[in-house]
Amino acid sequence: MKIFSFSADTGGDVGTDRKQWFGIDEALKRFDEHDTSESSFIGFVNEDDSCMQFMYLENGNLKMDIPDHEKSGSLIKEVTREECRTIIQNVYNGADMKQTPGLTFELW
Repeated sequence: MKIFSFSADTGGDVGTDRKQWFGIDEALKRFDEHDTSESSFIGFVNEDDSCMQFMYLENGNLKMDIPDHEKSGSLIKEVTREECRTIIQNVYNGADMKQTPGLTFELW
């Protein structure tokens, strides 16, 4: 998958290269090393241009967000860091990110 990210501490992208594909090991490494400040986020784009992004919340959890431009909203779910790692691994292994249990739809 391709990876994009934003660091609230530095106000900029961190190690982002939307043109480069990353394997699961590098994706998990980037996730583990990413800024955990509130409002920082990291996202992943797969081969069919589906996107999932994870934004850090004040309580230390992350908000999983799968944008749906046609419906003007997102599938969302609050997850722990460990749940996020599992979701990333599952999607890398072929799972449909939109079928992650517990997702709800929220209009923008």
